[in-house]
Amino acid sequence: MSLAGSSRSNTARLVLCRTLTEAGSSARLQHGYRLRSAARSFVHPSSHAYSTCFPAWSLATGRSQAHPSPSRISSGSLAKHFSSARPANQEATPSTAATSESKEAVGESAAEQSDPRILARYAGPLSKTFRRLKIFSLSSLGLSTCLAPAILLAPAEVGLQGRLVLCAAALSTSGTSTALIAWIAGAYTTSMRLVRPSKEERDALTTSSHTDQPWMEIENTSWRLQKLETTIYDLSFIRPTQRPFATWELTLTPEPAALADLPNNGQEQDTHEVVVSETRFAQSGKLRGRLLVRYSKDALTRGEDGSWRAEGRILKQGKPSRHFQVHEAMLGEEWQVLD
Repeated sequence: MSLAGSSRSNTARLVLCRTLTEAGSSARLQHGYRLRSAARSFVHPSSHAYSTCFPAWSLATGRSQAHPSPSRISSGSLAKHFSSARPANQEATPSTAATSESKEAVGESAAEQSDPRILARYAGPLSKTFRRLKIFSLSSLGLSTCLAPAILLAPAEVGLQGRLVLCAAALSTSGTSTALIAWIAGAYTTSMRLVRPSKEERDALTTSSHTDQPWMEIENTSWRLQKLETTIYDLSFIRPTQRPFATWELTLTPEPAALADLPNNGQEQDTHEVVVSETRFAQSGKLRGRLLVRYSKDALTRGEDGSWRAEGRILKQGKPSRHFQVHEAMLGEEWQVLD
């Protein structure tokens, strides 16, 4: 009797364990079935109805008889699905902001190209290269400056005198290379425009006899990567230069000007000052330097046609840009006014 009771209890335990196991397996299968059906709905809309009839086959093999070889879920379809589920008041993603910024830049570029004042444009092909070179040189100089105290104070077998020599060599090498790169790349022209100024702009500025000539706007960068914009009001002052890594310069020896061509404000003056160029910071518009020429009636010479001409002397105010590196082979017929 005891043996029969014991066998019945063991049988009941086995039945209970099997029932619990089958219930857990069924729950796991049902959960997996729902996930797989949701994924399949992106690829085969009709697979959900079919897998309802054959859930065991769909879960075991990952296929359905209606679609024996289902295709992969594309990332585009997933992105489309989840973007449609995003709330309407959700903030724009960084990619959306970048797209809007690029559209604004394109709009500004299109507005500039449609400006009737601009007669010709030029863009330096090595602008990004020189900018990256400046960034690298400034970074190396900053790193050397920051590591110099660590080299002096860190415990090492080298004596203090050796550390000082090592720091001085590192700082001098980095500083020299940075200064050399800044000197070479400082004259490089990133962009250039030939502009026909309006009558109001001409009247607001004291110019020389070349009132019918256009102005030239040249952009370059300083050693601190600040964008500079130089406006040349009189193109007759542009000369070829002997400076290395430069093509043009604004001369310091101007030609004599006829007395009739000098600007007159309605008053007799012994000296006349004419603005040749101005260099400003492009971001703030602050004046960085100015180049002008002063003509004196006390220094007169007679020209070939017998007319009296006044000698001029160049004056520098601040730090104007004088040298420019331009790829002359890229200049078209619009730039023939420089000849």
